Amino acid sequence: MSRPPERGFTLLELLLVLVIAATGYVLVARLASGGVSGAELKSAARAVAAGLRDARGTAIARQEATALNLDLEKRAFEVEGGRSRALPARLELKLYTAQSEIVDDRRGAIRFYPDGSSTGGRVTAHRFAGRLARGRRPRPGGEPRHAGARVEAMSGRRRARGFTLLETVVALTLLAVMLGLLFAGLRTGLRAWDAGTDRGDRADRALLAFSFVRKELAAAFPWRLKDPLTVKLAFRGERERLRFVSMRPAEIGGSGLSFVSFEYEQARGARADGRLVMRRAFAAAASADFAPLDAAEAFPLLDGVTSVRFEYYGAENDTAQPAWSDSWDHAQRLPTHVRLAAKTGDHAIPEFVVALRIGEEAGCYESSFQRTCVPRR
Repeated sequence: MSRPPERGFTLLELLLVLVIAATGYVLVARLASGGVSGAELKSAARAVAAGLRDARGTAIARQEATALNLDLEKRAFEVEGGRSRALPARLELKLYTAQSEIVDDRRGAIRFYPDGSSTGGRVTAHRFAGRLARGRRPRPGGEPRHAGARVEAMSGRRRARGFTLLETVVALTLLAVMLGLLFAGLRTGLRAWDAGTDRGDRADRALLAFSFVRKELAAAFPWRLKDPLTVKLAFRGERERLRFVSMRPAEIGGSGLSFVSFEYEQARGARADGRLVMRRAFAAAASADFAPLDAAEAFPLLDGVTSVRFEYYGAENDTAQPAWSDSWDHAQRLPTHVRLAAKTGDHAIPEFVVALRIGEEAGCYESSFQRTCVPRR
């Protein structure tokens, strides 16, 4: 089998390829030209910024004023005492600076001082469009005269700006307000802390005092007074005072019985609050009332008390229903429970209830092991 001959390109195909290649070359060239112009613009901006930093650093280092001189005609700038640096020719440049630093409409400077301040100003750069305004004559070489070059004046010399009196007053006012709010919050917190601490201290003192009252009531004894007219139990309960007979604790001087009184003592003189006090006196066999307690010394149990309330729970007789009462003066019956409530200032102390170990039938009391009744006399 014979091999077919290799086919070449026709003239039309070659012309079409050449046209496409030329078109692509032109497009790539224009795009590359635009990219170079953009890179030149960024490079020029970095160069001017570096020159400004160099001028400021030189002024601070040498402790003398140093200027950055810009020549828009020649598209060049220099730091005083340094070499001139050129900028791309096809850039639209504008210099905004102080009136005192303008040499002419194409030359000017930005001056820096030893303290780091400056006369102020800025340099702007844009790519030049390359076309002349209608009716203007081009310069030889195709560029317009002073194309895009301009120096404009700024108002006066501008150094590093400090604070005005108004700004200082406003700042101090805001600082004072913030400090006032801070101290107010701190003071409120301290007051809350002190109030919580005082409340806790009052609760601890009340708990200790109530525990002592509970201990004495638990040791109550069914003693009968030797009244010539009647025989009554030695137990008198009032709203603000409670008197009864208790077995004397061993730690205060041996065995025996004693009259005990818990009562609210009103404030006297400049004191605004009262107190809960206790009195104790020896119970003689021939005692007809609680008179020995009147001459007994008062021992304070709880200070700063504004009110004290005793309440008593029990039945007046065998057929009555037990109920709470603010007094108890029954001749033959004792209450089954005693409740104590107190108040200090605006804070109420949690009340507590004590169950007497003496039964409803006077003369009987209960211990952990047995029930014991004392014969009536």
